[in-house]
Amino acid sequence: MEPQALHRQMMAFALRFKRWLAIGNGCFRAARTYEEVGLRRFEAQVDGLRREWYVYEPTAHRRNPGKKLPLLLAIHGYACTGPLFAENCEWHMVGERRDFFVVYVCAYPSNETFGGRTVPLPTWNAVGMKAGTDDIHFITEVLRDVKARYSVDPERVYVSGH
Repeated sequence: MEPQALHRQMMAFALRFKRWLAIGNGCFRAARTYEEVGLRRFEAQVDGLRREWYVYEPTAHRRNPGKKLPLLLAIHGYACTGPLFAENCEWHMVGERRDFFVVYVCAYPSNETFGGRTVPLPTWNAVGMKAGTDDIHFITEVLRDVKARYSVDPERVYVSGH
């Protein structure tokens, strides 16, 4: 086999997997798209920036769309994204078993924390980080949108983060 063909085959194989360094000494898993995970992607202009989030709809919602279900807001850490955090934490699997929505929000790419000396990475404007975004406003808009689309129990909205 020619070296270029072998290289393409090796890369095609390797890119089907990810190693999660945040779990113990690393965990080798198959890579999946947000569609394969079962998430729906949404986006909107918020404060002049294109922002995105992903929603997991449990089977309980599809069976009975009018029933109010709890919602978990899952916030990823620095340099991650909503879909990557979904693959890592798998809150949507718990949401399926326990009948609740999961919303994975995405930080906006920034390099302000390191004075512009890095490539822009998804960064929350939070303690110890600078992103130049109003993430409280963004999350407020996401929750408003999700509550307008789905039957969310407003008394059972929870937050988890990395």
